[in-house]
Amino acid sequence: MKKNYNEHLEEKESGNSHEFNTRIPPSYYSINSGKKLPCSSEMIKIYTNDPMFYNKEIRELAWWAYNSNGVITNTIDYMCAMPTLNSKIVFTKDKQKSNFQKLKKRFESALSSIRDSEIIRDSIRKNCNDGVSFYYLITDEQSASNNKYMSSNQVDSIIELNETKVKCSLFALPVDYCKIVGIINSSYVLAFDLNFFDEIDNKEKKLKSYPKEIREAYLNRTEKNNNWYVLNNNNTVVTKVRAKREEPWGRPIALSAFDNIMYSDYFIDTKRNTLDEINNKLIYQTFPEGKEKGTSALTSTQQQEQHNTVKSALSNRKQGQFGLAFVSLAADTKLSLLDVQTDIFNDNTESNLQDKIAGDVGFAASLLNGASKGNYSTQMTNLELVSSEIFEWIKQFQTELNKVLNANIIKDLTCFIEVDYLPITFVNKEKMITCAKELYMNGKGSLQAWISACGFNFDSYLAMLDEEMEEDYENKYPVHKTSYTLSGNDLEPSDIDKSTGRPNKNDSTNENTVKSKTTASNNQPKPKVGK
Repeated sequence: MKKNYNEHLEEKESGNSHEFNTRIPPSYYSINSGKKLPCSSEMIKIYTNDPMFYNKEIRELAWWAYNSNGVITNTIDYMCAMPTLNSKIVFTKDKQKSNFQKLKKRFESALSSIRDSEIIRDSIRKNCNDGVSFYYLITDEQSASNNKYMSSNQVDSIIELNETKVKCSLFALPVDYCKIVGIINSSYVLAFDLNFFDEIDNKEKKLKSYPKEIREAYLNRTEKNNNWYVLNNNNTVVTKVRAKREEPWGRPIALSAFDNIMYSDYFIDTKRNTLDEINNKLIYQTFPEGKEKGTSALTSTQQQEQHNTVKSALSNRKQGQFGLAFVSLAADTKLSLLDVQTDIFNDNTESNLQDKIAGDVGFAASLLNGASKGNYSTQMTNLELVSSEIFEWIKQFQTELNKVLNANIIKDLTCFIEVDYLPITFVNKEKMITCAKELYMNGKGSLQAWISACGFNFDSYLAMLDEEMEEDYENKYPVHKTSYTLSGNDLEPSDIDKSTGRPNKNDSTNENTVKSKTTASNNQPKPKVGK
């Protein structure tokens, strides 16, 4: 009977797992071609059957796929770049607060300080490959380091140098040393493994770069066995995708595509080996047969001399060099080229594999490769489905972001400030512009939504308008008077004959036009229709 997750976890942590392949490093496995791959097909099935227990192995495979497979790389990068993220609204449901505008400016300043758009895209990439993303909001002053000299070990990884006082930033926590251990107020509670600092070099430098709460927890730890420290929920931003609420980990988007990814990698490597065989031609020589079956008419010395002659002629010819090589051979000698099967170079097999991988991660292959089958309608439908999933992840991130900024920056329980990222992507931008325009022109639409849908930052756009009004662009640079900017009602009677607007056709021969000009009927008042 299959053990449950807790039993598996206890065995794994104690090192007493009885599964023969649990502790074997993935690099030990290879496919028959001789090329080392991260895992075997058999292990892939084991991992996918229990993704929570083998989460670390799955995440390592996901990053390997992201680094080695073009379909996975492009899919994830497109998902990160798809939302515009410059269309966001900062608001509060308590409109009666007199200090809302002041608190709003503080909130917007905090968003700018943490570089929210960059962090959100980083979170999307981590959700794609790790299934989770962990951040910690830092608002306290960190120990500044005036030392400008660094060792090779210190520059091997990106760390917070803290040259200046940090007012507000989101610090990325290592996924391997973090774990969701509970839920409080519908928000995930995160624990950090303090043994992280014992397993790295330059521990003091790393400690200085980490949040104050984690530093103090490590320095004040009395028992080394108590290595997991539960972090303050008001400072952590946790997202988890493709998983149930009660599961401690998420799932990478490439999980269901691992088998096809590894087969594709094996297939391409086999093609390269075949190409090497073609480029490294094998030519064999058959000596003339003697009177007896299986013997040669040449003596051993003659065979050796002829072999060396042919070998010398072939070896001295440089690849791609033209010219003649002349040798004399005994009668009935045959030179043959070893035939290599080239059916594997059929592009259909490789294209089908790429299409399957794209389908496994939920991205239409025709969006990545124009040669794949697909039409505009199916592509747009697929993009809408992908973007809906992305904004579900963003919604989860912004909820956590609202939590930590209100707890640490706003600090006013009576005025909860929120940020909401509008569901605008570079794909649906034209559609959103049309919707915002229709609402603005025909109903109680929002100018801010309209401007944001066009891709402009609302504050930047208003700043441009203010500058144009201050510089009096309206009068300095008047609009040219054309038929599109003037109407008959805009003209004085004395201006009718001037060369402005659309020219009058006085030479019209239309009978009705002649009558209306003669009687001036167009200038007579007309009865109003309606109310």
